Amino acid sequence: TRAENLPEMLKKLKSENHELDMRLRAGSAKLMEYTAGELLSASPVKSGTTVCCAATDCSPQEAKLLLGKLTASQCVAAVFYPSNGRLCYIIGKSAGCPANIRDICAMANGLFNGKGGGSDILAQGAGKLTSDWKEIVASLQKVILETL
Repeated sequence: TRAENLPEMLKKLKSENHELDMRLRAGSAKLMEYTAGELLSASPVKSGTTVCCAATDCSPQEAKLLLGKLTASQCVAAVFYPSNGRLCYIIGKSAGCPANIRDICAMANGLFNGKGGGSDILAQGAGKLTSDWKEIVASLQKVILETL
């Protein structure tokens, strides 16, 4: 385009980018809603509490959204996802769940040589991304079940 048209073209591109970003967010929200339902239906339940450890390839924003969807029901949930060459995790629980989220985060830190922390309701961290990280996440779910 010609130099005098650049401001208008930039304005148009910015508007298109914003529209695409909003559509992507809406699509991500729908995907996380569906994913949460699938995870909850496939996760074990002990003493009325669902224990869900999700090993997924999602963005940090999607991980937070997924955790929120999971903990909307009686659930202890951990979402693990690779990001920038590290394995990140966010862990939370619904009100009234007996699990100690700090302890679960400490277990994840130990399993993945990671660092992180938080409260008894919500914690997050990051550790080493290994080739068998999904298997380790599955084993962590079993340990969490045993502690309830």
